[in-house]
Amino acid sequence: MKRYPADDSKIVDSLFTKYIIIVPTEQDKVDLMEAFKLIHDSRDIDNDFVTVNQLMHEYQPTNDIIVSKDAYDVILPMKET
Repeated sequence: MKRYPADDSKIVDSLFTKYIIIVPTEQDKVDLMEAFKLIHDSRDIDNDFVTVNQLMHEYQPTNDIIVSKDAYDVILPMKET
Protein backbone atom coordinates (compact mmCIF):
# COMPACT_ATOMS: atom_id res chain seq x y z
CA MET A 1 0.00 0.00 0.00
CA LYS A 2 1.04 3.55 -0.62
CA ARG A 3 2.15 5.65 2.32
CA TYR A 4 2.06 9.42 2.54
CA PRO A 5 5.44 10.99 1.82
CA ALA A 6 7.35 12.42 4.78
CA ASP A 7 7.33 15.80 3.03
CA ASP A 8 3.72 17.08 2.90
CA SER A 9 4.56 19.26 -0.09
CA LYS A 10 4.94 16.07 -2.16
CA ILE A 11 1.33 14.94 -1.67
CA VAL A 12 -0.26 14.84 -5.12
CA ASP A 13 -3.62 13.63 -6.42
CA SER A 14 -1.97 10.61 -8.04
CA LEU A 15 -1.35 9.20 -4.56
CA PHE A 16 -5.05 8.82 -3.87
CA THR A 17 -7.00 5.66 -4.64
CA LYS A 18 -9.92 6.22 -6.98
CA TYR A 19 -13.14 4.56 -5.82
CA ILE A 20 -16.82 5.02 -5.11
CA ILE A 21 -19.08 3.05 -2.83
CA ILE A 22 -22.57 2.33 -4.16
CA VAL A 23 -25.34 1.34 -1.76
CA PRO A 24 -29.02 0.69 -2.41
CA THR A 25 -30.51 2.72 0.45
CA GLU A 26 -29.90 5.82 2.52
CA GLN A 27 -29.84 3.60 5.64
CA ASP A 28 -26.95 1.58 4.15
CA LYS A 29 -25.08 4.85 3.64
CA VAL A 30 -25.73 5.93 7.23
CA ASP A 31 -24.61 2.51 8.52
CA LEU A 32 -21.36 2.73 6.54
CA MET A 33 -20.72 6.29 7.67
CA GLU A 34 -21.15 5.21 11.30
CA ALA A 35 -18.74 2.30 10.76
CA PHE A 36 -16.18 4.57 9.11
CA LYS A 37 -16.50 6.96 12.08
CA LEU A 38 -15.67 4.09 14.46
CA ILE A 39 -12.66 3.22 12.30
CA HIS A 40 -11.63 6.89 12.23
CA ASP A 41 -11.77 7.14 16.02
CA SER A 42 -9.85 3.89 16.57
CA ARG A 43 -6.35 4.25 17.98
CA ASP A 44 -5.17 0.95 16.46
CA ILE A 45 -5.21 1.96 12.79
CA ASP A 46 -2.15 3.17 10.90
CA ASN A 47 -3.53 6.12 8.95
CA ASP A 48 -0.23 6.83 7.24
CA PHE A 49 -1.46 4.52 4.50
CA VAL A 50 -3.16 6.64 1.84
CA THR A 51 -6.16 4.38 1.14
CA VAL A 52 -6.75 3.60 4.82
CA ASN A 53 -6.83 7.33 5.53
CA GLN A 54 -9.21 7.94 2.65
CA LEU A 55 -11.62 5.24 3.82
CA MET A 56 -11.57 6.27 7.46
CA HIS A 57 -12.78 9.73 6.42
CA GLU A 58 -15.85 8.44 4.57
CA TYR A 59 -17.90 9.25 7.68
CA GLN A 60 -17.85 12.92 6.70
CA PRO A 61 -20.88 14.43 4.90
CA THR A 62 -18.86 14.98 1.73
CA ASN A 63 -17.95 11.40 0.90
CA ASP A 64 -17.79 8.89 -1.95
CA ILE A 65 -20.84 6.88 -0.87
CA ILE A 66 -23.55 7.04 -3.53
CA VAL A 67 -27.12 5.92 -2.88
CA SER A 68 -28.54 4.38 -6.04
CA LYS A 69 -30.66 1.24 -5.96
CA ASP A 70 -30.58 1.08 -9.77
CA ALA A 71 -26.78 1.20 -9.96
CA TYR A 72 -26.48 -1.27 -7.07
CA ASP A 73 -28.87 -3.70 -8.78
CA VAL A 74 -26.83 -3.53 -11.99
CA ILE A 75 -23.51 -4.10 -10.22
CA LEU A 76 -24.61 -6.83 -7.79
CA PRO A 77 -25.04 -9.57 -10.45
CA MET A 78 -21.53 -8.79 -11.78
CA LYS A 79 -20.13 -9.33 -8.27
CA GLU A 80 -21.87 -12.69 -7.90
CA THR A 81 -20.39 -14.22 -11.06
